Amino acid sequence: QKGQQHEEEEEEGAAARRSCSTLHANRAACLLALQRWTAAAEESTEALRRWRENSKALFRRSKVTIPTIHRCSRITLS
Repeated sequence: QKGQQHEEEEEEGAAARRSCSTLHANRAACLLALQRWTAAAEESTEALRRWRENSKALFRRSKVTIPTIHRCSRITLS
């Protein structure tokens, strides 16, 4: 009985982590639409910290990298 209760608590904890991860990934999507790259990266990273298998968070984190690289490529050094 204790073992089963422990398993149920672990499952609930995992579900809560996935739910929080989804929330952060959705916030990242909104921030990407607003072109707030740094905040979007932070939200995506937090989503992945909570649930590393969140493919949407990983995709959104990668979308942040492209504009950042593009902006950096326009910088000229004197």
